[in-house]
Amino acid sequence: MTKYKIKFETMRRRMEFDLVMQQGNRSRGKLITVLALLDDVDSLRGRVGITVSKKVGNAVQRNLVRRRIKSIISGYCLRTDCLVVIIARPEARLATFGDLRREMKHCFSKLDLGSRY
Repeated sequence: MTKYKIKFETMRRRMEFDLVMQQGNRSRGKLITVLALLDDVDSLRGRVGITVSKKVGNAVQRNLVRRRIKSIISGYCLRTDCLVVIIARPEARLATFGDLRREMKHCFSKLDLGSRY
């Protein structure tokens, strides 16, 4: 049994990322871009992929942004038929946790993705 509640699965295959990038709905913000696609996949949880490029900063800064995004996402109950890709923009490196959370909430509400907890 895991210590943490994980309400999403991680996307790992390039094919899934490409599918969401080409066919998904997009919501852009100053700090992140969220792409979502409803898919006919039998899954117990929604699947999320997080992309943080080298434009964001060095490895320490990228991992900090990635951990913050994962922490924010863990509080959401995503639809089970949903594929989500979150792309961090370079401005996310300087953003606070609260700023990222507000931006994520705004982008998720625009795409009608999931409710908080």
